[in-house]
Amino acid sequence: MFQFKQNEATADRRRIFFYAVNSTDGYTAVTASITSGVVLIVKNGNMPGTSITSPTFTHVSNGLWYYEMTAGHLDTQGVVSVTITGTNIRTVQLIGYVYSGDPMAAIPTFPTNFSNLAITVGGAVTAGTVGDKTGYGLASGAITSGSFAAGAINAAAIATDAIGSDELAASATAEIADAILARNLDSSGNEASTTSSGRTVRNALRILRNKVDASSGTQVDVYNEADTSVIWSQAITTSVSADPIVKVGT
Repeated sequence: MFQFKQNEATADRRRIFFYAVNSTDGYTAVTASITSGVVLIVKNGNMPGTSITSPTFTHVSNGLWYYEMTAGHLDTQGVVSVTITGTNIRTVQLIGYVYSGDPMAAIPTFPTNFSNLAITVGGAVTAGTVGDKTGYGLASGAITSGSFAAGAINAAAIATDAIGSDELAASATAEIADAILARNLDSSGNEASTTSSGRTVRNALRILRNKVDASSGTQVDVYNEADTSVIWSQAITTSVSADPIVKVGT
């Protein structure tokens, strides 16, 4: 059965091929010409059909011919029958089918290697789709913030001890420590600079370990880690009658 696209625009694809044999013996190939040829095209069996007199037939070789239909001959989806007659050939009956789509379109290749499936937001591949996921990977950028519903990852979603020291890179632990040190004590956010004079965890610890200078008698100056620059200062009040501090710790 011949297959055609409805209203096919490409002429080569509208050709219907047939063998023409001598009307007398029924087997000798007709190669020179088809005399008094007529083509009858019927769509889905609806008579009387379309009759074409003096049609143009093209000989390919050894009695193989083709007739090139028009797009109008293929304007109706369904079965199309083509009957070819001539005074010097046996009658030829041909059947084709007209599709709404292109029957000659390439058939997509079904994947055979599933080792690099990309899972997109709302994608069809889920944990229950494939039993053995050994060797599967995700394409770069396949998982983004939009891949998770709001609240999808919380304390309940992470098993106890699921994240240990082996799961955290050195750079990750360093970033966590830096964020804690830069945290404002009033929970207003993190200071962007290590030289900030804000009330951060870092500045609270500096007075315990870095250089501290109260020699002015009016303020105490707390220095940076190199003991070269004052990071923050605080006014002090002195009293000659107060007991001096002579010892810290036991």
